[in-house]
Amino acid sequence: EIFSVKEQIKAGKEKISFLCSSVSEPKLKDDIHVKDPDFSLYEAIEKLEERVDIRTAKASLGLANEKVMAAKGGLLPNVFIDAQYNIAQGNTKSSVFAQFVFEIPLFSGGKTIFAISEASSIKKEAELFLKNTIRSGVEEIRRTYSAYRTGISEVDAYKTALDLAEKSHRLLRRDFQNKIVNSLELLNSLNSLAQARESYDRAYLQNKLNRVLLGIVTGELPSGAKHWK
Repeated sequence: EIFSVKEQIKAGKEKISFLCSSVSEPKLKDDIHVKDPDFSLYEAIEKLEERVDIRTAKASLGLANEKVMAAKGGLLPNVFIDAQYNIAQGNTKSSVFAQFVFEIPLFSGGKTIFAISEASSIKKEAELFLKNTIRSGVEEIRRTYSAYRTGISEVDAYKTALDLAEKSHRLLRRDFQNKIVNSLELLNSLNSLAQARESYDRAYLQNKLNRVLLGIVTGELPSGAKHWK
């Protein structure tokens, strides 16, 4: 029985040694080149005018202004000329009749004022909507730009940690083969290496996502993605 246990321990150590010496180093396949932004935060905010939601809000405000002007037109007097020409028939001679008409909207003024008030209310809503859209857009750009720049530093930090974990694991694997360290220490090193690689991959992907989001909130995407390969 003692011999059997020793053989099992020996077999276990051999398996650990095999696993740790043949551990592959999976890497993310990244064949899409995302161009770094060539604009500062201030320039990114200036690009806000290119966003579809800002252009839509401005178009809505322009339409509301036109409706107010149209409603106010109901208070203006109407001026027109009415003319009539009669062709000679029998004993009746031809004649021309013309009159100059000037109408003042005395009785429709209440209806017109209501229309102006309603159009003005719609205009105020459009102005408020544009203001809120611009404010939320600026906040979104600031937040996304900051997240992207911070993410670059995080990726570098996690890459450094991954390099150190790989170096440490290589040394422990060598020491394990030389029977300087035990299998538990080697497994702990392998686990630390896996965690370091996972943290780096997560930070790397998140930073790529932040770059895409930055392109969206600044209006750079999707039309500006043609230089991304």
